[in-house]
Amino acid sequence: VSHFHYVLSLGAVFGIFTGVSLWWSFITGFVYDKLMMTVVFVLMFIGVNLTFFPLHFAGLHGFPRKYLDYPDIYSVWNVISSYGSMISTFGLFLFIYVLLESFFSYRLVLSDYFVNTTPEYSMSG
Repeated sequence: VSHFHYVLSLGAVFGIFTGVSLWWSFITGFVYDKLMMTVVFVLMFIGVNLTFFPLHFAGLHGFPRKYLDYPDIYSVWNVISSYGSMISTFGLFLFIYVLLESFFSYRLVLSDYFVNTTPEYSMSG
């Protein structure tokens, strides 16, 4: 379970976050707070690793998949995983806050971040 979530899910999730944060200024014309976005990345990185990494150990110790209830011996791994999930959720809310704050504070892009050196920029007008 944890390997699947590391490789597929987190690759897609971090790819989407990276794409949104990279293209946000180009699409909206507003600049977000880079320090806060760094905090978002650190929170998400710590949170997802705390969520899925303990499941490797639980699986190696025989923790079965898709159980409604589990033996108490696995509760430590599940508590760590739950705390990681809460950290990730807080990071997601902070990500949304950073984007909305940049939009509502109306901080415009003052310099040309985007140099017209690639075909997609030269076609955009």
